[in-house]
Amino acid sequence: WISETVRVLIGAFAGILCLAGSYRTHSKGLKIFAQGLAGTGIAVLYLSVYASFSFYALVPQVVAFVLMALVTTLALSLGFYYDSLAAALLGLFGGFLTPIMLSTGQSNEIGLFTYLALLNVGLLGLLLKKESWVILEPLSFVGTWLLYAAWHDPFYKPEALFLTVFFVSLFWLLYFAVDVFRILRAPTRFRFIHHFIAVANATIFYITLYVLLDKQYHEWMGLTTLIVGALYFGTTL
Repeated sequence: WISETVRVLIGAFAGILCLAGSYRTHSKGLKIFAQGLAGTGIAVLYLSVYASFSFYALVPQVVAFVLMALVTTLALSLGFYYDSLAAALLGLFGGFLTPIMLSTGQSNEIGLFTYLALLNVGLLGLLLKKESWVILEPLSFVGTWLLYAAWHDPFYKPEALFLTVFFVSLFWLLYFAVDVFRILRAPTRFRFIHHFIAVANATIFYITLYVLLDKQYHEWMGLTTLIVGALYFGTTL
């Protein structure tokens, strides 16, 4: 009677019950307990989706990916609503683990990097609302570039150069734009961390461009260096 489908549905139902219970207990003032229930519910939902794809092959990869993304969005939203950094961190780790857990060993550059860009937009947007959650920025930054490095080594092909450069530039631009916006808005309490991310962002971006361009288009590196330098010099002015 308890088939594979029923097992997954039981897990999903249990996760939803935990989330409903967290909402009720939070409204009654039991905030810490509510956050614990919310974290449990999110974890159970992640596990249910993962099991439906990897253990039982009940849903295709695309459906599982969308469901995982929805659970991540829910976790980040609950973190903001409950003012819970723990819930937000659960969403962050679940978001970056999703491509790994649902990997089939095949390259899907557009899908993977579009997902990473949207995940970063959500996390950085949340960070701008919750400045004290500064830990989200280095974790998101490291997670993004680790996933890129894990993809690049086995899957990058020279014919996809311009597409890859576009996504690499997009990742750089997201953190660069947040840094500029933060400086223009007001002084920050976490200058060291923000400066460290800014330097790391520029350094990794330039090194990645060098790795992508130099072997095939060495003559482009001078212009590339000039453009990157001009962007930072102009911003400094």
